[in-house]
Amino acid sequence: DWCLEMIPYRWPIVMKQGDNRYGNRITYLMNYSNDFRKTHAPCTGRELLSGNPMAEGEPIELLPWDVKILEGTK
Repeated sequence: DWCLEMIPYRWPIVMKQGDNRYGNRITYLMNYSNDFRKTHAPCTGRELLSGNPMAEGEPIELLPWDVKILEGTK
């Protein structure tokens, strides 16, 4: 698989993945807490809400109760 979980995600960060109709991996990173959190991008692609490119392993900042939606590229 070309877009894998590279680091362990633990509560309060939750990661869910699936494929869209174009065959691209979509990753949802959700922060279920009142605290700021940092994690890393599991693959190269772009963050869909902002349109910003992301590289595998790049730091991702999650505000309290935030979500990031990443579209991985092959």
